[in-house]
Amino acid sequence: MRTSSKLLTCLAIAGAALAPAGAAAAADDDGPDAKRYIASYHSEAGCQAAGREGVRKRHWTNPTCVKSIRIQLGTWDLWVD
Repeated sequence: MRTSSKLLTCLAIAGAALAPAGAAAAADDDGPDAKRYIASYHSEAGCQAAGREGVRKRHWTNPTCVKSIRIQLGTWDLWVD
């Protein structure tokens, strides 16, 4: 019983020590120049059309289509500001 309470205490202290560092790192990622991933498309034209549609609806500004090398080869990823 004492071992489990000591273990819980150690875990609580470790969690409290690591939580502020993780929150600060997450805050840095959401800066004004951060790009957001929206979706993947099978063609560059489809990606650009979706980007223009989002700008028209004022969901985002400055869409960028990037050739993806991750999940499926030959897809285009839409990233926005």
